[in-house]
Amino acid sequence: MPRQKHLTRRGALQRFPGLRQDALVGAVQYYDAQADDARHTFTVVRTAAHYGAVVRGSTEVVEMLREADRVVGAVVRDVETGQTQQVRAKVVVNATGVWTDDLQRLAGGRGRFRVRASKGVHLVVHRDRIAGEVGLILRTEKSVLFVIPWGQRWIIGTTDTDWTHDLAHPAATAADIDYVLEHVNAVLSTPITRDDVLGVYAGLRPLLAGEDADTSRLSREHAVARPQPGLVSVAGGKYTTYRVMAADAVDAAAADLGTGVPPSVTEHVPLVGAEGFAAMRNLTGEPGPRARAADLAGRAPARALRLAARRGARARPRRPLAARAGAVGAGLPARRACGTRRPTRRRCTSTTCWPAAPGCRSRRGTAGWTRRRRPPGWSATCSAGTATPWPPRSRRTPPGSRPSGARSRLDDDAASDAARREAPESRPGLRHVTATR
Repeated sequence: MPRQKHLTRRGALQRFPGLRQDALVGAVQYYDAQADDARHTFTVVRTAAHYGAVVRGSTEVVEMLREADRVVGAVVRDVETGQTQQVRAKVVVNATGVWTDDLQRLAGGRGRFRVRASKGVHLVVHRDRIAGEVGLILRTEKSVLFVIPWGQRWIIGTTDTDWTHDLAHPAATAADIDYVLEHVNAVLSTPITRDDVLGVYAGLRPLLAGEDADTSRLSREHAVARPQPGLVSVAGGKYTTYRVMAADAVDAAAADLGTGVPPSVTEHVPLVGAEGFAAMRNLTGEPGPRARAADLAGRAPARALRLAARRGARARPRRPLAARAGAVGAGLPARRACGTRRPTRRRCTSTTCWPAAPGCRSRRGTAGWTRRRRPPGWSATCSAGTATPWPPRSRRTPPGSRPSGARSRLDDDAASDAARREAPESRPGLRHVTATR
């Protein structure tokens, strides 16, 4: 990325015209990364599963398993079904964020450190409410204030206050919203109001507790400890240091795992979707191949770019309908697959079911598709035995099987269906056939 650059007041206003001229004397331009935190967390879990980890969601620890003074596992409960299960392990790693103290109490001790929950509140406003093309960071008397572009929205925050209520449900108060609005309006030429706020969300930071009562002064660094045999606790830290925290926790756990544990190589292990991401960006991001990228992805170029940024190389091109249908589309043109418009016509017998042949056949001048053959992988049901395809056109009408003068009516699918409903006795054993996959 380019190096940081000092800007004059004029240069800063060119990049962020929505600022008041008397609110600054200059600025520093620098570059930072932006990530979808929910997608990133999901990708980390998928990467762990890719390397053999067993992943369980919606699960909470309700008890620690102990043998003498050693922690040997935990009892977990599925919060959706209420079922509990014992999970035994050589080492238990307590990496539960703001719930660290609760898990340490379940283990029967206070632990080596305490964690305090600090609440952060962010506001979401529409992009056209603030004139700016880059992000903005300001210093306040307590912390910092961010104005971050996020698609067609701005995210404005944050607060830094102590939270002592339900850890699972942090909530923004009217005072939090007024605090953010007051500080951002102090530098904007066009103030924003509560009516401009599209949404509010809050979260909790796990900060290492200290002597200072102000959470904004607590350390953002992480700590790792072994409060009891078989238990390793890690807390604190920041989003951007999660790999360092994980490596330190695993190194601490290696002491209970015995010899033969190799050192951490997390800095060399990419997340799933990272390999091949550069090629994916070239394919979807350059002006030249944008049309080809949209054709491959089956989407507009802007959407293909967004999917590539969220999923990396796992953003596979959208397959045609026939390809998505798997065996259903075998041997068919990508623009149309059998079994997608009207049920295939079949003749029912009680003894034999001929294998269906792949492909579709249409006849010009008639409505819809006629005489379609069912592709492999599809089955047909009828009320009088099993189903077999109709014979070819030249042999489709055995002598005497059709009433005199009815040929012109039965040439059309709709007329044929109506004729069969009106005179079923003229076609013994024929029933309506529904295609099911």
